[in-house]
Amino acid sequence: MTKRNIFIIIGVVLLLILSAIAFVYINQSSSSNNEAQTKEDTTKSSKASKKASFSTIAEGKDPQECTFEYTGKSGEGNGKMYNNGEGNARMEMNLTTSKGNTGTSNQIIKEEKVYSWFDTGSHTIGMVMDVKKIEENQQTTSESTTGPAPNESFSVTCKDWTVDDTKFEVPASVNFIDPQSMTGATQ
Repeated sequence: MTKRNIFIIIGVVLLLILSAIAFVYINQSSSSNNEAQTKEDTTKSSKASKKASFSTIAEGKDPQECTFEYTGKSGEGNGKMYNNGEGNARMEMNLTTSKGNTGTSNQIIKEEKVYSWFDTGSHTIGMVMDVKKIEENQQTTSESTTGPAPNESFSVTCKDWTVDDTKFEVPASVNFIDPQSMTGATQ
């Protein structure tokens, strides 16, 4: 696999991740009756399989651990999402692209920052962004991403969870960069 292909794959996955995270935060400030009902249903039913989006899981007021699976034209993935009920969330995903490339993706949302990192086994790429920057970018970003839409419902199974604060610790071993500083955008 060429270096160019690796960067293309990583770019596609990062767009997917950023879109999902942005949608989570945008929807936290504007929830509709349907989202409120889905959130209520998701938090009430421990160990029940439901349809929910990442945003409804992250917004939950009760700590939860949810497992999910996704299959689409860009590939497939599975993982877990943790919510501490106080605005912090973590998503861990194992991804396989439609071309058979694999990797793991992690996101931590805390203190108005989104920390994302992607590991291909030989390379780890990390990014950190302010929630406000993501919201601004989401308003100008095309909705033609190759992955699942952040508000797309997935089959998830959630259960009550005793919060493990280590899940929300940002790893010191990852060098996080700010993509805004790489593009020369003003902050």
